[in-house]
Amino acid sequence: MAVTLNLGPVVDCFASESVTRTRKPTPTINAAGHAVQGSITTATINGAFQRPGPDALQRLSEGLRSRATWLMHTTADVRGASQASVGGRTAVMADLITYTGITYTVVDITGQTSQGNYRRVILLDGEA
Repeated sequence: MAVTLNLGPVVDCFASESVTRTRKPTPTINAAGHAVQGSITTATINGAFQRPGPDALQRLSEGLRSRATWLMHTTADVRGASQASVGGRTAVMADLITYTGITYTVVDITGQTSQGNYRRVILLDGEA
C-alpha cells in the first residue's frame, strides 16, 4: 500500500525566503499581424532554496546543467516554458524569479499535482 505525504505544509514551514515572481504573458497577434505583449505581472512568493544535486541536474539537457543555479521548493504557482501549443492552448513563457537581487528562469518543475501542491523548481541563471 502506497503512502502519500502532503509536503505542502512542510515546505511552507521552511519557506522563509520571499522572492519576486515575474510573469510575462505570451504575445498575441493583432489585426495588423504584429506581436503585442500583454501586461507583465509580479507577485511575492515564498520558497526554500538549495543548490541542485545530481538527481535534479539529470532532469536537464547537458547544455543547461552548468547553468542550473538553484533548486527552489515552494507551494506557489510557478510556471515553466512550454515549447508549443498543446490542445489549442497557447505556449506559456517561463516565469522569472528574482532571488538575492538576481533574476533566474524557471526551467523544470516537478511535484505539481501530488504532495500537497509542493513544487520542486530548477532555476537557471539569467533570463532564457
